[in-house]
Amino acid sequence: MEKETYFVFEKWNPKRFVRIHRDECSSCFYGRGTQKLAKRVSCKWNGPYGTLEEAEGKARSIPASEVLFCKLCFPEKFDKP
Repeated sequence: MEKETYFVFEKWNPKRFVRIHRDECSSCFYGRGTQKLAKRVSCKWNGPYGTLEEAEGKARSIPASEVLFCKLCFPEKFDKP
């Protein structure tokens, strides 16, 4: 079993945010995303990061961005008690 890695998706327009994904996420696809390279004018993938803590550190270091977690990758962060 390979070690899981994480990626940070940076979006600049229209709303600035970053979202943390696991490598196998269908939105992330190992940092390649779902858009063709020619369409990537307002976003960027960062990583891979070996731990969630490293990915969170990168996400929090990006100025003026709200840090979010992917709902597909991290459903536990969205479960209500």
